This record gives sequence, C-alpha cells and structure tokens, in this order.
Amino acid sequence: MNIRFNKAVWIIFFIFLMIWILFFWSIYGVKNLIIDEFNKQQMVMAEQAAAGIRGCFEYMSGELEYISKVDDVCMFNKRGRRLIEDYFKRKGGLLNP
Repeated sequence: MNIRFNKAVWIIFFIFLMIWILFFWSIYGVKNLIIDEFNKQQMVMAEQAAAGIRGCFEYMSGELEYISKVDDVCMFNKRGRRLIEDYFKRKGGLLNP
C-alpha cells in the first residue's frame, strides 16, 4: 500500500516546519537576552561586593595603623596589651560576625 503525499500535505508539513523553526529561533534569542541581563546583574553585585570588601579593608588598615603607632602597643607591655584587648572588645562585632 503506497501512501501518496499530495500537495496539501506537503504545504502543511512545510508550514509546521517553518513555525517550528521560528519558534525555536525566537526562544534562542530570548534565552540569550535573559542570560545577558543575568550576567549584567551579577557584575553589578560583584562590583558592589568588591567595593564593600575594599572599604572594610581600608577601614581596618587605618584602625590598625593608628593602634600600631601607640608606644605601649609597640612595646607590648601591660598597658599595651590592655589597650589591644579593649579594642578587640569594642570592635569584636566587625572582626567576628
């Protein structure tokens, strides 16, 4: 038994093929747009995190530079040790989140 494909079947097949191609082509474009937007958002968050980390290190560097200039801390005598302990009690939340 031979199945004959007439002109209408070929036209319907061609229409479905074109719809399928256009559908997946548009999905591919939307997927690329979504990925690009997600990448932009991730870069913004990474830059914000880097700025926050940089600010924290600059703050801590300034604090430790100031403390290191205290003579008692440099000599690490009893008073210097107490100053360092008091400093860590006050700033412990920053150092130990």
